[in-house]
Amino acid sequence: MQQPAWCQDHHPNRGVTTLRVVCGLFALLVIVFSGQSASAQDAEISIQAQVKDQVRDADGKADNQPVQGVTITVLDEAGSEVGSAVTDAKGIALIVVPGKANYVIKLDESTLPDDLALAANATAEQAVSAESFITNKKVVNFSLDKARVLFSPMSTVSRNESPMAFVLGW
Repeated sequence: MQQPAWCQDHHPNRGVTTLRVVCGLFALLVIVFSGQSASAQDAEISIQAQVKDQVRDADGKADNQPVQGVTITVLDEAGSEVGSAVTDAKGIALIVVPGKANYVIKLDESTLPDDLALAANATAEQAVSAESFITNKKVVNFSLDKARVLFSPMSTVSRNESPMAFVLGW
């Protein structure tokens, strides 16, 4: 049985040619992957603060809404300001930092909308450690809730009304 023409070894330098092709492909792969590593290392390191109003729909499912216009500040370990930004329409503030280090991320409560306050389990300052940066962007969440004002100095409750009725609007 005779082999097809493409299988026959006509070329005396076939082994050398194959070796050159393999080496060329290997060199190309090294260049491509080393370029990606360098660009990943050159990427900016940042902290992304997300500010969301904790809302629940009629079924009790979370439907968190972004809060725009809230000032977020990043402080270094010495307490010096590293950077500051205001949340956008998506409730996100992105602050570039000099490196993966320990920081304090601070939400300026005076910039919150009047009807919102920090959620009961949230604080206005969050610490971030250098080890917590898994990628070049560290995400920090601030949860808000409807402000709960029980009594204001201008409110009055008559003797016949329950204070709870006033608060709940009964």
